[in-house]
Amino acid sequence: MGLRGFRASMLVVGGLLVSSPAAPQYGSDTCGPGYVWREAFPNDHVCVAPATRERAAADNRQAASRREQGGGASGPDTCRAGFVWREASPTDHVCVTPDVRTAAAYDNAQSASRRGSDICRPGYVWREAFDGDHVCVPPGTRAKAREDNDHAAEHRQPGGGPSGPDTCAAGYVWREARSDDHVCVPPATRADTARENSAAFWRRLNPDCDTYAKTAIQQNGANRSQNCGFGTRDNRWSDNYDDHYDWCLHVDQTLRNGQTTYRAEALDECSRRTGTPNLGTATLQLELSFTTSSSHTLVVSGSGFQSGEQVSIHVQTIVDGTNGASFDERPTADSLGRVHQEFSVNCVTGRATIFRGSARGASTGRAATAGASC
Repeated sequence: MGLRGFRASMLVVGGLLVSSPAAPQYGSDTCGPGYVWREAFPNDHVCVAPATRERAAADNRQAASRREQGGGASGPDTCRAGFVWREASPTDHVCVTPDVRTAAAYDNAQSASRRGSDICRPGYVWREAFDGDHVCVPPGTRAKAREDNDHAAEHRQPGGGPSGPDTCAAGYVWREARSDDHVCVPPATRADTARENSAAFWRRLNPDCDTYAKTAIQQNGANRSQNCGFGTRDNRWSDNYDDHYDWCLHVDQTLRNGQTTYRAEALDECSRRTGTPNLGTATLQLELSFTTSSSHTLVVSGSGFQSGEQVSIHVQTIVDGTNGASFDERPTADSLGRVHQEFSVNCVTGRATIFRGSARGASTGRAATAGASC
């Protein structure tokens, strides 16, 4: 069954045929590129990767088989051994594996940052055919829109006509970048404008995928500098931003992090094999898991550091735009250059809470940043 509210088309990403949903229009709950409503329960508008939505539906279908027959300590919703309540909402008692509950809590925390954004992905700019026109287009299209605006009067019929004073001269039609856009342009320009409007949703920036793609390119730069030889027939090692970005849009965070960690560990192995310093970049992830309704555990995990080096981790809390509590620790990277640190934090209902994390290796100076929000 297709994704609700999407018109599905197909495209090739990284050699795989994947579904490319068209943009939905659901007001302030509209998800950004690469995300859909989870719909684990009615009116669940948390924005998640399509694979997470499919997993939620599958878990719902298996809910009864995962409950203890006849109930138990938690009443009729008691889960069988090995399962816990998903708790995508306080009353969500669907039984799932523990990792799914952790992921649901993380998705809840990240949902606001996954909603639609006016920021364009690299290579695109706002069209600005009119004030507030934030449709993302190539720079040449914006220049053309400005030129059309400058010549608008020349392309109208002198004295007006059947459509009033904005009637276009012969050979021209209204551009209709929006319903009341009466700038007169050639018919081909109006057709191009309609296509730009349709493509706008997928040209907005997904911050997670932007970070993923840039990190992947940096890691491949280290691969070449160290003569590791990765990527001859492996598109995980590529300098093409769009390839990495578009792949990222169609997978969940676990797969994204897995690919970043794979490259980091491969570079570490190359460094040990060749005796050259690892020129790769460090990566950092921040994840929130629920402890109580307001208390959370902020999990900070990083990779790409040097084995055994101390890593300075700093987390700054920002509440409604004002700096709040901060946290600092100096864990030691393990044999694979990874670090893991947990902090107890609070999320205040009705207030925007952001966590900005940074990490820097004491020996290599490798640094990384990441963010999370309640």
